[in-house]
Amino acid sequence: MLVAIGRAPTTDSLNLAAAGVVTYDHGFIVVNDRLETNIPGIWALGDINGGLQYTHVSLDDYRIIKANLIDGGNRSTCDRLIPSCLFIDPELAHVGLTETEAQQQGYAIRVAKLDASAIPRAKTLGQTDGLMKAIVDTKTGRILGCSLLCHEAGEVISTVQMVMQAQMPYTVLRDGVLTHPTMTEGLNMLFSKL
Repeated sequence: MLVAIGRAPTTDSLNLAAAGVVTYDHGFIVVNDRLETNIPGIWALGDINGGLQYTHVSLDDYRIIKANLIDGGNRSTCDRLIPSCLFIDPELAHVGLTETEAQQQGYAIRVAKLDASAIPRAKTLGQTDGLMKAIVDTKTGRILGCSLLCHEAGEVISTVQMVMQAQMPYTVLRDGVLTHPTMTEGLNMLFSKL
């Protein structure tokens, strides 16, 4: 049995109060959307700022700070679309909104579902367990969210994420010529169900 109850920051040894850096009650450092603390010239990135605790988020935190400090950019955390993946068998990956979240936000949606067993690559690998699900805005045709419980879900979700970030319609994945046989090819089939 695995019990995952979260992480606790170890900021107590940093003596942040001496510098005047504000923390939340649990010790995470308070930052704005540019990852700046309340003290000019001090930033907090990665797990310590209390955001999503993924390695890929920490890497993007670094890119935001580098862009702003060194490259003269103006990046923030506001515009990033963060995927997640639980590396179980089969993998469980997600990006964007869930069906419930989309409805709560007032979107008119269409939902596509596909059993993983319909994907040719899943059949050839004998990895047919799972399901693909996508949420699409009926007005714009843009993908609002996608959840994948299937073989290689962590890889496939990145393709969906890129289409979402580019604000392209779902038809890009429905009609795209995707390599056969791959799990990503299942996106053709998933989005043809809309």
